[in-house]
Order: sequence, then structure tokens, then C-alpha cells
Amino acid sequence: MYLKSKFLIYSLFVLMIPFNTSCSTEARMQPVNPVSKENIVQRFDQQTITDLNLIAEIERSGAFFPGLGFYESSIREAAGDFAGAALAAYKELSWAYGFGNLSGEQVDSSLKSALSAIHAKAGGEPNVNTVEFMGAMALRGCIAFHNENWEEAERYFSLIHEWDEEPDSFLNWILLVIALEQSKEDSVLIYSGIRSRYNNFPEYWYRGARAVTSMSGDPNIAVIYAEHCINIITNGPFASPSRRILAIHSGLNPISEIYEKIFTRGEIEDKVQRALKENNPNHLDELLLILSLPDNPYTFFALGALNSILPNPQFQSYFQEHSLISNGLLKDRLLYLLMN
Repeated sequence: MYLKSKFLIYSLFVLMIPFNTSCSTEARMQPVNPVSKENIVQRFDQQTITDLNLIAEIERSGAFFPGLGFYESSIREAAGDFAGAALAAYKELSWAYGFGNLSGEQVDSSLKSALSAIHAKAGGEPNVNTVEFMGAMALRGCIAFHNENWEEAERYFSLIHEWDEEPDSFLNWILLVIALEQSKEDSVLIYSGIRSRYNNFPEYWYRGARAVTSMSGDPNIAVIYAEHCINIITNGPFASPSRRILAIHSGLNPISEIYEKIFTRGEIEDKVQRALKENNPNHLDELLLILSLPDNPYTFFALGALNSILPNPQFQSYFQEHSLISNGLLKDRLLYLLMN
């Protein structure tokens, strides 16, 4: 299914090939004029339109699965939409990165390999009136976005934005993130309006939490976004910075020694339920970390959750043993539990 591509998609699978610096994103930074639809005409047949609509509905239903982005990419490339093919491939890589299945370096290398492949096919910089040129611009925009070079990404994507008519498309999500990073407050409401398509996409939630925090917006919204990001994948690349955001909005010092001890309400409940189900109090070891923190909503929530299992003698013994070897806030919290 994914081998329909002659060069763009295949090269994205070659994750660690050294990138030819002659094709770097800095190689050709001269201003270019936007390419209009009249220059490059996309002709999607009815089957292509049907397939793309189906993919969009799968995403909106929250059922994105590995390989769907690459499949969309192959459809778009076969139809001559190289910019859309590049974006769909980057969407696939972004999902894989968000769940910890690829490193950031692998994503960057894959995009640069694809850009190098386009230059190799075109014998250099593609002509401005070709689909290869649009693909190259999209890939450069993806590389810049992945590396958080917002202004550079915006400049490249502005060349292809007119092609995209779906308000919740991946390209429009990218452009909204760029707007949020540039502190454009009117973008926050629009951003929240596309969440159904990205409900299980960790980066969507992290970018929202980060933007609301940086713009001193409603802290409740930032907390909802950050918690959701962590609950999707607790050890993904966006979980740790999301915990830092929770620390900020909980009045805690946002240093790693503090925020790495924060667990969301969902995580706390899962750990308690697992301990109960397996009748194994050792599953609560991680929650002792959060009990050692200064007063904050997550520590109070953990205390309430742990208090509910105290009638079990095995858990009482667990807390008693740890209270004897603990000190400071942790000891105080454990003694508080045992007295209730």
C-alpha cells in the first residue's frame, strides 16, 4: 500500500541516511513568489476525493492509526499533489514522534532525505511552476516547523496555504500553532474548534497548553490541555514539558526535580486501581513522590485517592512502613493518612 510512491514516501522510510548539506533548508532562502492554482492544476478524480474524505472522517472520529498518513501521502502524490503528500507524510512522522516511536532526529533526517530526493529527481532546485517545487516548499516548511523556526515555517507554508480548504486540516493546524507561538490570541478559540480531529494527537494538546500559558491565558484551559497530553501517552516527548506546565499552574517551582513528580488525576487513579486490582501496594511507590511536594492540587488529589484504600490492612502496613523511613513533607502526609 505504501510503495506506490516513486521517491517521496520511500525516502521517508530511510530514517538515518546522512543528509546532503547542499539541500539544506538554508540553501535557497531567497524570496519566491507564491504559486497560484493556475500555475499548477490539481486534478483529483472522484476516487481520490472519496479516499481523502474517508481519511479525514477517520481522523475526526479519533481513529487515526499508524500508516494512515503514509497512505494519504501516496494517494496525494499519485494525484500530483506533492505538497499535500509531504504534509501527510509529516503528519505520520509527527504521530510516531508524539508516541515515542521515533526520535526528533529521525523525523528531521526523514524530512531532509525526502527533500534531497526531490532535488535529485529535479537535477537541482525544482522549477517554480512544478509540483516538485510545491513539494520542496512543503518539506522545508515541515523541517522549519519541526525545529520550531516559526517565521521560516510560516513563509514556506504561505506558498501553499491557498490550496488547503479544510479548516481542520493538518496544514491549518500547523498554521494555527505558528500563530499561537507568535502570541496571536484570537487563534486560541479557533484552535480549540479543531480538537476533534486531533483528540488523540499529543502534540496538539501540548502546543495548546504551551500557548495559553505563554500568553497568560485561562490557567484552567492550559491545565486541561496539559493533562490530556500526558494522559494520552505518559512517557512521550511532550509529557515532561506538559508536567512543567502543570507545575507552573499549581504554584510549584517548574524545575525538573519538582515537575517530574507530578502525576495527573488520571494517572493517580490508574495507579491506585492497579494496586487494588493486583492487591499489590508496591504499585503506589511512584505516588510517594507526589506526596513529597509542597501543597498543590495533585498532591491533595493523591491524598484523597490513597485515603480511599486505607481500609485494606495490606495498604495500611505499606503506609506505616514508609512513614518510619521517611522525613519532611512525605512523612507528614503519610502520618496524616494513617490518622484518618
